[in-house]
Amino acid sequence: MKIRLMFFITLLSALCITGCSKDNTDHGIEYMRSYSAFLDFKKSSNNSYQYQVLQSSWTGSSVQTTITVRAGRVTNRDCVIKRYVVGILSNVLVAEEWQENENTLNTHTAGYPIRTLDEIYHLAKNDWLVKRAGAANFFEANNQGMISSSGYYYLNCADDCTVGVHISWIKNL
Repeated sequence: MKIRLMFFITLLSALCITGCSKDNTDHGIEYMRSYSAFLDFKKSSNNSYQYQVLQSSWTGSSVQTTITVRAGRVTNRDCVIKRYVVGILSNVLVAEEWQENENTLNTHTAGYPIRTLDEIYHLAKNDWLVKRAGAANFFEANNQGMISSSGYYYLNCADDCTVGVHISWIKNL
């Protein structure tokens, strides 16, 4: 209860400060609500969880990366890469699949980078939601109130222009 009270006092202070000055980020209130939900989840899960990031291209190719975090440290990264292939009945082919553990983390270049949700929230606040000329920002929190997508894209870009993250699901371990 004490932590929640302190959070809301901090949130109100931040809103007062940003209300009096020029804010350079979008989706501030949604972000703060989501971050609060994440802090509650982090505490209840002992900072041990999994989440899945989906990256996709207009060509039909996709990369699905599952990150496992135990006690605040990334311990596993699993990846499935699918490519669109013309002429095959299903049209989608698993092109590559691999798993990394604590001893083999970062041995593959494909897949979503190794990040905790703390790091993702930091990137969202300090990079992806920063207002940019000619760009639009987005933020959604559809994972029990936690971040599901955040980033930006340039308005004059046609294909695969999104910078940020799309998290399909988050679950505790």
